Amino acid sequence: MRPNRILPALLLPAAAAGCADLELTNPNTRTTDTFWQNQADAIQGMNGVYNGLQLRGTYQRWLPFAYDIRSDIGQSPSPWPELNQFNKFTLASYDFEVNLELYGHHYQAIFRANQAIANIPNIQMDAALRDQLVGEAKFIRGLLYFNLANLYGSVPLILQPSSASDRPASASNADVWAQVEKDFTEARAVLPVAPRMAGSATRDAATAMLGKAHLQQREWAQASQMFAEVVSSGRYSLLPNYADLFRADNDNSREAIFEVQFGGPS
Repeated sequence: MRPNRILPALLLPAAAAGCADLELTNPNTRTTDTFWQNQADAIQGMNGVYNGLQLRGTYQRWLPFAYDIRSDIGQSPSPWPELNQFNKFTLASYDFEVNLELYGHHYQAIFRANQAIANIPNIQMDAALRDQLVGEAKFIRGLLYFNLANLYGSVPLILQPSSASDRPASASNADVWAQVEKDFTEARAVLPVAPRMAGSATRDAATAMLGKAHLQQREWAQASQMFAEVVSSGRYSLLPNYADLFRADNDNSREAIFEVQFGGPS
């Protein structure tokens, strides 16, 4: 037998044995067991929750198509055939990119909110700030389910941190709306009038969204009560020129009750 044919066969077991020792864990990796330990973790975790509003399927791109373009106030000249059909409420495949990201990214953001809601209450930190952060997470979860209830009706109602193996059944549309109202109601009870940072949820934001939730369900009296509270606060007023709302230098203007924050080159 030729030696050059024996050598590779001898080296293969040695290489395989050597690879077994390379299965190491990075000690600096943060996991669910090592995160959510202190106030800094709580704030950082909430930043991740807000970041969920910047996904393509939430407020970065597709929601204006799902809402405005499919309404009487907008239109799209896009030559993309599937998008053109989507804008006319015709969906040939649920795997169409726009619909897929709308649905999936909302649940990604809900997953983040559920993590914060479940873990922040267990952190030893300033109690008022702790309650406020949980309220902000509930506001965001309510906002996301508000969109899902409007766009899809009956959807899975996931209120705890989930795993990849979960296969939740759809809840009734009434149950989804009830949870939306509950999240906004609990959020407005602990949120402050002034935002913790630019774009963070406030009592007025939760109150206004609770009014919108009532409005979508044709609960006129309850909606009117919530809206009247926000209007009578005197903290908001319309800009003289409607077009100014779309200028970058009018972000978080006196007309804004809640805005998703997007950054970019100045």
